[in-house]
Amino acid sequence: MDKHNFRQIFRNQRKNISLQQFRDWNDTLSQHVLDFFHQKYGNTKPLIAAYRGRNREADAWPAFQTLSEKGYRFCFPRVLRDKERSMEFCEAVPMSAEVFEKGSFGIFEPNTNCNIVTVEDMDCIIVPILAFDESGARMGHGKGFYDEMLAGFRRPKIGLAHEWQCSETSIPMEDHDVRLDYVITEKGIRKLSQE
Repeated sequence: MDKHNFRQIFRNQRKNISLQQFRDWNDTLSQHVLDFFHQKYGNTKPLIAAYRGRNREADAWPAFQTLSEKGYRFCFPRVLRDKERSMEFCEAVPMSAEVFEKGSFGIFEPNTNCNIVTVEDMDCIIVPILAFDESGARMGHGKGFYDEMLAGFRRPKIGLAHEWQCSETSIPMEDHDVRLDYVITEKGIRKLSQE
């Protein structure tokens, strides 16, 4: 099965799940995100590249806010409108709704007052997933925004998902695709690589 058909299957499955179910899953997912970062980073205050979930995506915003209150730093993507499939990450300080504005694709992005950070500054990256498998293969939304960044990223790559997004079939991978190290769902934390 090719990537296009694979994406369509998971997009159709997502449409059949109620928003209330997603909210319930995201509440539990957020607790696992807190557990993961406390175990992995303790009090080191890493800079975490994350994203703001939308619609029926896995979203750990409450966990991000709690970690921010404990000194963890967060940066979020902002799509560059003058470049195809390109984005920059900006640190959200303070970590509050006021520093975000609706950007491309209806996704909340840091406003232009937020400072740009480099990939080298990031301690880990949390990426959105449409589907994943037990080998760490990730199916994104098909726009290619994360592909180049993940290819050169040597620190933990973490996916947020719901259990229904775990594919029993291997996800088709291309040469440029990069496997995730961890996936966090409402059921817990999966370590998928030897990171």
